Amino acid sequence: MTQSKMLLITGSFLIFVSFITALIVYYNLFTRPRRRKECITAHTNGKVVGRTSIMYNNLFLPLVEYQIYDQTYTIRGPKFAGCYSSVVNTINTVPGPNGSNIPLEGELPMITNSSGNSCPAQKDLNERYPIGREVDVYYDPDDPKEAFVERDVVYPKFVRNLLFIPTAMSLVIGIFLVIAAIAF
Repeated sequence: MTQSKMLLITGSFLIFVSFITALIVYYNLFTRPRRRKECITAHTNGKVVGRTSIMYNNLFLPLVEYQIYDQTYTIRGPKFAGCYSSVVNTINTVPGPNGSNIPLEGELPMITNSSGNSCPAQKDLNERYPIGREVDVYYDPDDPKEAFVERDVVYPKFVRNLLFIPTAMSLVIGIFLVIAAIAF
């Protein structure tokens, strides 16, 4: 196989992967949140029944059961857009009792922050959501399994836009390789 054909195949593959990746990123970070905001309009109460066995952003999230139309659903949450740990405590909100920015009551942060590691955030999350506590669950009346606990997680705009950079870079490299293959 000639170098020109290799460049053409590699470039075409990069363009294809970039296009698919851009569609997936756009759907998950822009279209899906907008659709969820429009469709998840109903409210019920759920009960914390346990913790997840897999960590999400360095936290074991509460498992919440809720019932709609005599059907029981389980959801994990609330979810967070990220987790930040620092040696110096730089928390801007009223901190939880163990040194994270997860308060025992009130509005939840989108990104958790704790001093040292994620242990303070986990302890504060466990204290906020003890097993048996009732919590707010919002769901889609047409599809009750589409739901979230207390509030939906929304990624900051700079994070959403930042995810397009690798996609754009691979697209540019793919186009460059195709042009180089044609020029040979």
